[in-house]
Amino acid sequence: MTGTAAPSDVLAQALACCQAGRFPDAERLYRAHLDAQPWHPEANCNLAELLARKGELEAALSHFRAALESDSSQARSWLGYIDALLRTGQDDDAVRALVSGRLRGLSGPEVDALTVRAYAAAPENEPLASGLTLYMSGRLAEAEEHYRKALALNPRHASAHGGLGGVLLDLGRQEEAEASCRRALEIQPDCALTHVNLGIALCNLGRLEEAEASCRHTLKMWPDHALAHRNLGRVLSARGRYGESADSYRRAAALDPDNASFLYYHGHSALLAERFEEAGQALERALTLAPDDRRIAHDLIVANIALGWLDAAAAAYRHMRAQTPGNRAPEAERLGREGRDALNRGHRETAAAAFRKAVSLDINNDALHDGLHRAMFPETPPPDSLSANERLFVDLFQIYNYWMIVSRRETVTLHWFGHDVQKTPGDMWVYQEIIWETRPDVIIETGTFRGGSAYCYASLFDLLGKGLVVTVDIHANKKRPQHKRVKYVTGSSTDAATVDIVRNMLPANSKIMVILDSDHSRDHVLAELRTWSSMVGKGCYLVVEDTTINFNPTLSSVYQNTEGPMEAIAAFLQESPEFIIDKSRERFMVTVCANGFLRRI
Repeated sequence: MTGTAAPSDVLAQALACCQAGRFPDAERLYRAHLDAQPWHPEANCNLAELLARKGELEAALSHFRAALESDSSQARSWLGYIDALLRTGQDDDAVRALVSGRLRGLSGPEVDALTVRAYAAAPENEPLASGLTLYMSGRLAEAEEHYRKALALNPRHASAHGGLGGVLLDLGRQEEAEASCRRALEIQPDCALTHVNLGIALCNLGRLEEAEASCRHTLKMWPDHALAHRNLGRVLSARGRYGESADSYRRAAALDPDNASFLYYHGHSALLAERFEEAGQALERALTLAPDDRRIAHDLIVANIALGWLDAAAAAYRHMRAQTPGNRAPEAERLGREGRDALNRGHRETAAAAFRKAVSLDINNDALHDGLHRAMFPETPPPDSLSANERLFVDLFQIYNYWMIVSRRETVTLHWFGHDVQKTPGDMWVYQEIIWETRPDVIIETGTFRGGSAYCYASLFDLLGKGLVVTVDIHANKKRPQHKRVKYVTGSSTDAATVDIVRNMLPANSKIMVILDSDHSRDHVLAELRTWSSMVGKGCYLVVEDTTINFNPTLSSVYQNTEGPMEAIAAFLQESPEFIIDKSRERFMVTVCANGFLRRI
């Protein structure tokens, strides 16, 4: 504004004109101010109030929205906005604005008066407002109840149908959500949020072609709707069109540049499309906005490795490790010092107890495993521990290798005599060694899947001339390989009835080995450990697979941000001193059973 007054002076002049009743001059000055600073909240609010006074309510609403987008804490903007919505008959939007304002601290007699006006406009607005408030508070069951009350008062209330659709989405009732969204759109076809929710429901139902069409229809009407671009990106990713998915997420992130989730999924899709530099840039930005999100750091590691930027990959790895929730490493280190002091004094039992507790608190600390071995087995040297740099190298390889498996399906399957085996080569070799050394009579396996691993164990038993494999899965599959030494059991591996079926199959006085490879959530694995550990013979093994998920160090799309097998082992060790982690079984370094070879002593 060269040659004119500064914006602050213009705003002061406009306020003076308002106080003097010179409203046209004030309007002209506010517009001049907004030419220089289009998103100034006070100028937008003041101009909106002038326009509302003149009866130009739609124009006023536009400036109230601009004021709230810039500063949502200003009560005057909320009050003027809600009043204008009610005056233009936009009662549903007024109710939503009241709820949003109250959640941001809006209160007082003027708010109460607007609420009365909103409820007077339509009796269903009261349960509608309550439903929206409960939904935004995460109280989904109660929100559903209030939305249904609103619909009982007015079965053609589009916002109540649409709101109910959103609740049902979050409750996982996708078909009902779709029906509610479609009913809302029959009544009010131009509701963008309902179109967005319909696309989500269709995607969740696996009807991807319909979901894509719905998303594209939404974007024809609202080309700058960030959530619609996000949803299209999700659908395209589910259809394997990762480049197009990355483009959609990039558009969503451009419209909402401070949304870490949009940036993460942009980077994730670009990664799958092998557009590594683009992925790295999006993920770097996402990590600055959400530094505690380990998914972002994990994918950034992959992008940096793919680009050959190993120092950057190592930095992202250290960042990911630092974000581990409930980190009890300091307490573990204190116990480790106690263990070493006790060992130096010759108090082996005291040392072993301290090291065992320390390992359960920081299970990935190689030095603690080393100390426990020295305390319990002083006559044999402990397995060689990895240095910090060696551990870093192994973990980075594990991350990249697992990403290759999940994203490209290039190394996911071994074959044993033509049958799929979901194992790593090193782990299969270790299983062969354990079977030869311990000579179990029975292997109990949970998580049969395609049956290839059970067939492999049976083949090894053939070489020994004895043995039985009992494998348990919740799903039956007639295509699994048949072998005289394999018995398939259908049922949950933690269900008492299933356990009884397995017990009845076991020969008397059997020497038993157990391999756990079913549901990998912490609570399920811990329940399996407690269920099957008593059957494991002395000197035999209880093996837990896929301990490396949940950022240990790999990410799993199914179990991300939840505790998994590694955490279950840590809990189990505290209550089961008869088992010890045998680190010698990890000598190939790359394993999906890290800390998972438990030997009964």
